[in-house]
Amino acid sequence: MTKFLIYLFESGMCLSLFYLGYITFFRKETYFTFNRLYLIMSMVLALLLPLSSVQLSFESSTYVSGAFGKVNEFRNYYEELILLTEPDFVVSNESSALTGITKGHTSLPKKLVNSASSFNWSSILFYTYIGGLLFFIIRLLLLIYNLYAIIRRNKVIYHDEYKIVLINEEMPSFSFVNWIFVNKKALKHEEFEQVIAHEKVHVQQKHSVDLLLAQVLSIFQWFNPLTWRIQKSIKTCHEYIADRQVIGQGHELFDYQSLLLSQLISIRSVELVNNFNLLSIKKRIAMMNKIKSGRRAQLKALMVIPLLTLAFFFFADMTGKTLIAEKNREAMNIKAHPVLESSENSVVNKTDEVTDSQNEQLIEKNSANNANIPSEGNLELIKGNYQIDLLSKESSESSLLEDLPSIKLPTARAVKVYNEAYVLSKLLVDGDKCFVGGKKFDINSSNEVLQKLSHKASDSRKSIILEIDVETSMKEVDKIKHALRLNNLLKIGYAAEADKSSKVKSSSTAIVNLLPPNDAKMLSKEEAFFEGIKMFTISSSSNLKNVSKRLRDHIEDNKKYVILYEYNDYTSYDDYIQTIDMIYSTVWKLRQEYAFSNGVDYDNMTKEEEKKLRKKYPLTLTMRNIDSDN
Repeated sequence: MTKFLIYLFESGMCLSLFYLGYITFFRKETYFTFNRLYLIMSMVLALLLPLSSVQLSFESSTYVSGAFGKVNEFRNYYEELILLTEPDFVVSNESSALTGITKGHTSLPKKLVNSASSFNWSSILFYTYIGGLLFFIIRLLLLIYNLYAIIRRNKVIYHDEYKIVLINEEMPSFSFVNWIFVNKKALKHEEFEQVIAHEKVHVQQKHSVDLLLAQVLSIFQWFNPLTWRIQKSIKTCHEYIADRQVIGQGHELFDYQSLLLSQLISIRSVELVNNFNLLSIKKRIAMMNKIKSGRRAQLKALMVIPLLTLAFFFFADMTGKTLIAEKNREAMNIKAHPVLESSENSVVNKTDEVTDSQNEQLIEKNSANNANIPSEGNLELIKGNYQIDLLSKESSESSLLEDLPSIKLPTARAVKVYNEAYVLSKLLVDGDKCFVGGKKFDINSSNEVLQKLSHKASDSRKSIILEIDVETSMKEVDKIKHALRLNNLLKIGYAAEADKSSKVKSSSTAIVNLLPPNDAKMLSKEEAFFEGIKMFTISSSSNLKNVSKRLRDHIEDNKKYVILYEYNDYTSYDDYIQTIDMIYSTVWKLRQEYAFSNGVDYDNMTKEEEKKLRKKYPLTLTMRNIDSDN
């Protein structure tokens, strides 16, 4: 609802910009056809621009990037101001993704934020708008019906392609579509010919189409006084065009102007049509006597370019990417997405809170501006500008043994290069067979091996790496995860090969996750509903390409959301990883675009900027095996 209110506000602001341009540059010029087209397109673009999405690419250090950030600060200000009309809007510094909007900061004054009412003003504004919309729709239908009634009760004569209605009522002459309404009794013969010539111009140039379009567009912006001003300006252009063509047809200027003056009587005008005497006679006579605008005025038409640029810059949905040098491109592709935070929240804990920062201790800030991709001999956890101390691969405890089965790992985009120094152990899983430290391990009979690993896990940074064959069923994978949870081994990484599109050059890559504690409580759909949390459910049979787009829309449309992935015992591990990969990639893409739109260098963010991104688009993911209670 508030999103629609933001759209209406942006549409009104866009219309104001275009009309200000008309008043400043074009109104007094005699290029009436150009003015007519400009005003019509202004109304159309004002409705469409806030709905459009434009992607730009430019250097992050350029002036354009900085200006873009300032514009988005302004946009964030009025968006938050409008969001304050919702009673459940919260500007919070907390990391919970389920307790309200969590931008981490706000550009609004504290007094304004603190004074936000619990009354649902957004609903009042929305339903008031709908009421006005219905009123003006009914009004338009009544206007059309009144024209039909006038035609029905008066004589109609046909002249070429025109239909002339000889009206008996006391009203001014006017035209609508190919109908010309004229009171012949109130006019002399010569005056009648001049009026017909004038109205024929309106019919020939389809001015009624302009007015109908303007009426429809005005209905959507009925609350905006500038909408009605633009509609009046369009009628003014129509009259100027018709007056000029009548004079150009050979009618005497003095006689025609005298006719206009004689029509300056207190007769009610007719809405929705071009009235012969509707506008200020003084303005029309002055414009008839005005010398035609010269080349300098023609050059003013170029002002449309900066006006359109400003409108796109301020009101279109700008997204994009920052261009970087080729030498930094690989580092960018394995850069820090603060998702090592808390990614696989298979269940929501008892406080119904999902945090994004539980794995931050795994990474430390690197003083260098750009991180290099490691060789096979030196493996490190790399996230763009983050690294952990190096350790030789030869010292790792989990070197593969010859008698271990050959497995095929899944591929994924959302992988990170992990540091062998912080690998507690590797578990190799092939179907129902599991190996720990090169030795076969029966996950169903004993947890002794895992208990020993749990005692070794004194360093909170260390994780378990799961190397699982793609054909393994999720029934077997869930047994492993359940055993790990029982032994409080919650930090895991799903080993996966880097997809070619990620450009990561390492064999030690994984999707890092944080398992929920064993006593965590699953958040039911009913509980989510009562908490105002919008649940987005993904099934194991979903088309991931289509789901990604719907997931993106869901995240952007809802302040509080949880992503629920439901699979079954027979879901393959490969399908499971592909779904998780899609979810991660979708959220990361939104974070990247948001950083870009706010002028933040996504490749060199500060820790505070990363936190703000996580709060804006948290990874609130919960997963459930529908065939299991584990």
